[in-house]
Amino acid sequence: MNVGLLMFLIVFIYAVLGINLFSHVKSQDPMSKRDNFRSFPNAFMDLIVASTGEGWNEMMEVLSAKNTMLHECKEEHSYEDYAANGYEPVGCGANKLITYLFFMSYTFLMTLVFLNLFIAIILDGYFEASDSEGNALTPELEQQCIDCWAVFDPDATGIINYVDFKDLMYALDSPLGWD
Repeated sequence: MNVGLLMFLIVFIYAVLGINLFSHVKSQDPMSKRDNFRSFPNAFMDLIVASTGEGWNEMMEVLSAKNTMLHECKEEHSYEDYAANGYEPVGCGANKLITYLFFMSYTFLMTLVFLNLFIAIILDGYFEASDSEGNALTPELEQQCIDCWAVFDPDATGIINYVDFKDLMYALDSPLGWD
């Protein structure tokens, strides 16, 4: 639960930061109406997808793109530019250093959180299994088993009649016998 809340907090903070840094960037492939930082839900989902390693480097390049022949954008844009473009962003990408730091730090943090989550799950399963194995046979249960066996095998041959097996299992308490 704690790791999940930490992961949610990291994604939340980076989504808000991403909106402030990249909401003005003009769309180009691979960005679309859903894959952008113009609203919180879109930014949040983009970061969830980026945490899986899917296309975060392409998004990073697009969000740091400057004005070129293939990507026409405006470094200094006004509301009139925004309105003339059908209320779609027209700005160029953010500073490359800021964009790279944003995505690389996010990827690094999420990788650490996922790694810690998987390690915690594995260790929890290991300790749970080792605890249950350690409690399976206590000295008292072992002595009870020896005493019950001695009733059905008084000569200590290590062999009992198969007909007596049912009675032996009923004579033993749980977890060794039948209730």
